[in-house]
Order: sequence, then C-alpha cells, then structure tokens
Amino acid sequence: MIPDFERSLQKMEITAERAFGHYLAQSDYRHPMIEWAMDRLTAGSECPSTTLLAGADFDPDDEVVRLFRRASKEEGICLPDEECERQWLERWICAEIVSARMKPQSGLSVLYKLWVDSQFDPKFATWLYLSESVVLLEEGYGGLEPFHEMRIEDLDVTIFREAKSLLEQQSEQAVDGNPH
Repeated sequence: MIPDFERSLQKMEITAERAFGHYLAQSDYRHPMIEWAMDRLTAGSECPSTTLLAGADFDPDDEVVRLFRRASKEEGICLPDEECERQWLERWICAEIVSARMKPQSGLSVLYKLWVDSQFDPKFATWLYLSESVVLLEEGYGGLEPFHEMRIEDLDVTIFREAKSLLEQQSEQAVDGNPH
C-alpha cells in the first residue's frame, strides 16, 4: 500500500492500533486509548502526553483524542494522516473480521458507514454493494452484482471472504510496490 503508512502500521503496537481503529470507527475509543497509555507507562515510557492520557478518565472526548495523537507522536508512532485514515480503517476492520475479533456483520456496518463518510468514494463501493445486497435479500430479492447469488445464511462467510480478499490484494500491492 503506501510505504509510510505501512511502516507506521508495523511500528504501532496492538493496543495503539485498536485504540486508533475504535476512534476512526467512532466506537468506544476512550478506554482503548487510555489503556494504551497505561501500557506504555508500565513499559517505562516517560512521555508527558502519555502520562496525561493515562489519567484522562474524566477528560472530554476531544481532549482524549488530542492527547492520544500527541502521545503517539512523542512515542514515535506515526498515525496515518487524514488522507490515509479511511484506507487504514478499511484494512483494520477487515483484519478484525478475518481474525474473528469482530463479527462480520458488525464490521460490514462500519465499512458501509466508511463508504458513506468517504462521500461515496468508489474505492469502498464493495461494502455498499454487499450491504445493499443484504437489504435486498432480507426483502426477498436477489443481491446486487457481484453478490447476486449470495444467500442470507452465507452472509458472514461472504463478508469474511471479501475482507480476506481485500487484505490479500493490499499485501500483494505492497510487495509489488504499487501504492494503491
């Protein structure tokens, strides 16, 4: 994918990755961010923002996010910039689905929202077609291409397959040096 983006993912430990993913997915991110800061302090970090974040239980959400971004920078973790955040979130959600840390239908819901939030970027259209196919199937119709033969009982398997396919394509592109 994007070289700097790939390097930042490699350097980001799992608790920071989970915290950032929850933030981008607009789910419960406060606890993972604070947990990451406490893990860093336990590991010996002396970064001021990490210390402040570890004690931010009652701070407003925007302050927790600001501290997390600042602490990540102080810790040498390069979070994806806003331009890359959607791609990062798509990849993270797919990895969560494939590793069974997230239910496929919950992941699809976030990925559909990602498409909407991207102002309908065609890069994320697979999640639209899959989401709309689910609605059509629930109403007794067939799904949209390429999911026209999907059955509702195959939904989780189909979501898993699409998530895995995206991860494999991005891995191949990263190896080939193709940024997209």
